[in-house]
Amino acid sequence: INAHTHAAMTLFRGMADDLPLLTWLNEYIFPAETHLTEEVVYTGTMLACAEMIKSGTTCFCDMYLFEHKVAEAAADAGMRAVVGEVLYDFPSPNYGPPEEGLRFSEELIRKWSGHPLVRIAVEPHSTYTCSPEYLTKIMEIALEYKVPYVIHLAESRDELAQVREKYGTTPVRHLESLKLLN
Repeated sequence: INAHTHAAMTLFRGMADDLPLLTWLNEYIFPAETHLTEEVVYTGTMLACAEMIKSGTTCFCDMYLFEHKVAEAAADAGMRAVVGEVLYDFPSPNYGPPEEGLRFSEELIRKWSGHPLVRIAVEPHSTYTCSPEYLTKIMEIALEYKVPYVIHLAESRDELAQVREKYGTTPVRHLESLKLLN
């Protein structure tokens, strides 16, 4: 089981991968992702599924863009998957403004409900790309639909510094103060 993937990013393999996380994300990955399409995400995910199957992986948890295509690719490949559209406080190349991300996530949940291989989660990107209010709204959806809440948390020193500067605490304590660790 691969508990954390961005499957379609197999197509970005080697892109500035020697840089610190936030530099890599902000200067290379986020700009590259503005050019993604459904077809590219499906193709990249099929490549990732083939590689995972070859290595013995039978299930993966994915957070990315155009997750409806990730769900389709996983189902087509015969893999179990937990997938969710990445949600942030800025416009997405897929769904546009943040409030549309919530709607998109709810549509994914309804469409894939009861599927034998694919389960949907709600997936805010992180404590540094989502406001407390947005993180809380996302949790409300998780609780309403009884789906997992998946988030990057305390993954780099830069994130720790950003959250400490903005909220005066650590990312984990920040989520706890919002009552989101449940």
